[in-house]
Amino acid sequence: MGRVTIFSTEGCPACRRAKAALSSRSIPFVDVDVEAHPSRRADMISLSDRTSVPQVFVGENHVGGCDETLVMLAEWDASVHEEEGGEGGEGDEGRGRRTRPPPEDGYVRLIDSTPDPVDPRLAPPTGVPVAQKSFDIDRPRSRDVMTIRGKTYTSLELTRTLVRSMPRDGSPRCCMTRYRDAFVGSSGVSALRKIFELDTRDEAIDIGETLRRGKYIHRIDVLGGKEVNDDDDDDDDGRHFGDGRHFGDDDCDIFVLQPFRRPRVLNSLRAWGGGRRRRRQTGAAVAVAAAADDDDDDDDDDIGPMNVVRRLHYLWSTLESRHANDDDGDYGVVDYGPAMRDDELYWRFEEDACELQCKSASLINMDERTRMAYVINVYNVMIKYAFCKVGIPSTSSDRASFYGDVSVDLGGEILSFDDLEHGILRGNARHPYQLYRRFTTPARQRLALSKIDPRVHFALNCGGGSCPPVKKYTPEAIDEELRLAASAFCEMEDNVRIDEGNRRVHLSKLMYWYRSDFAKSKVDLPKTVAEYLSKEKKTKMDRLIRNGNFSVKFIDYDWSTHDKVNAKKYKKGDLYSYTVFGLRMGSTEFESLLKLVSSSSK
Repeated sequence: MGRVTIFSTEGCPACRRAKAALSSRSIPFVDVDVEAHPSRRADMISLSDRTSVPQVFVGENHVGGCDETLVMLAEWDASVHEEEGGEGGEGDEGRGRRTRPPPEDGYVRLIDSTPDPVDPRLAPPTGVPVAQKSFDIDRPRSRDVMTIRGKTYTSLELTRTLVRSMPRDGSPRCCMTRYRDAFVGSSGVSALRKIFELDTRDEAIDIGETLRRGKYIHRIDVLGGKEVNDDDDDDDDGRHFGDGRHFGDDDCDIFVLQPFRRPRVLNSLRAWGGGRRRRRQTGAAVAVAAAADDDDDDDDDDIGPMNVVRRLHYLWSTLESRHANDDDGDYGVVDYGPAMRDDELYWRFEEDACELQCKSASLINMDERTRMAYVINVYNVMIKYAFCKVGIPSTSSDRASFYGDVSVDLGGEILSFDDLEHGILRGNARHPYQLYRRFTTPARQRLALSKIDPRVHFALNCGGGSCPPVKKYTPEAIDEELRLAASAFCEMEDNVRIDEGNRRVHLSKLMYWYRSDFAKSKVDLPKTVAEYLSKEKKTKMDRLIRNGNFSVKFIDYDWSTHDKVNAKKYKKGDLYSYTVFGLRMGSTEFESLLKLVSSSSK
């Protein structure tokens, strides 16, 4: 009896497509996860002469990756359908008509026609998978709660209630400036009274102040275009509403909910407190919340930044699996539409991603190997999150804005995707299409790695069709993991193609954009790439280099995102916070404008 074996990794879109295609036909298979069972990666490589996943075998016959598997299944479909057609009777009403077997029986017969594998390298995985921290995705990482009128809300429940019910469509204006997703104090008081069924406006004001102190609500300094200091012990941070309160029934003061406070920062659903806990009581509300500082972190809750981001990968992989399409022709395609954003697990991810704000995730305290692995992992999971939350860019201008503006809060540092890639991983090297380096201040420059490892380009997945598959990286094995990533990327014909007949090497456009990371000149690129190749492909490249007189061409980069459907479209300017004189701008541009106006008036 034959058997289908698939070598895969968790969260790999191509693996998901291949397995979905097999499952849709009720074809059983043995799944060998080479991350959960690292020793089996060597089996896969020796059997297939490839380092990329998935690799599929029927019996001991190597089929190939996802594309080859789908071609094989299409051929099987034709064979099974032909077999079904030949088993009918003499017409729809024929008395001698025989019952057709279910289609899956045809696939089983095709598999059974192949001998059962005897090669031990194709044996099902045995033993305990590599020890991994258990992640309970149903248990919230945050323990903050608030009781209002006898009802207790978790931090996530309270945030969702406020997001869904507080006013934010009026775009209040002050000093010729409109503030997006904000509200004036009187509107906030009315909304809170309705949401929590309060008897008086004073009760609503008390609850609003408790929410402000808990960083669920922020008051905007309309003269500076930013929020005032929300520290509990600060009595000089602006106008008060009697008894030291900062939230009141007023039409002149503008407030914004925490999730809309920093629209460019992805993990800003809430302000992550961490650390010691205290009880606050204000009128009708009692809040048990984390302190604003993290100096007394609760060690029992601190799982470490590497495990925080690993948990986020696990959450997102689970979320994608829930919304993967198993329809014929769209195997493994993920629906990034409203259904995903309404999923409870998506909201859990939104809150848990805020844990990256903790000071324990400060990059400056990490050694370079840890920083490299951590930033790669953060980049790869947050790109997917960004595609779902703010949308997918489709033009060069929109992509420049997306990667340059959409940001992540890591230990208090606000870093865009360009900052993560060019500022940190590329050692603050200049972006190919920008005049200046990302980091210009000493504090930011300290975050940059001391040297460039070009293999990071094979580890980062920016979401496009030509991007390398997402893998998980660890400080302990980062060098070997990058070696495998480089080998897997370069073995694919879409990325590296050798045409000996025409004496031509075709390389991914990545190596054109970042040529200086790989080699001193264009003609030296094949020598570097040869280091990442193996066996037959390496022999071809070495032979071409040895004989000389060859040309190098670059393969167009595929920015498409065919494995993600129904996602929002990201447009430049979507995340601006303010409209000043009719011009959209964020906090940085707004502060620059204020400085200009101030200097010109002197």
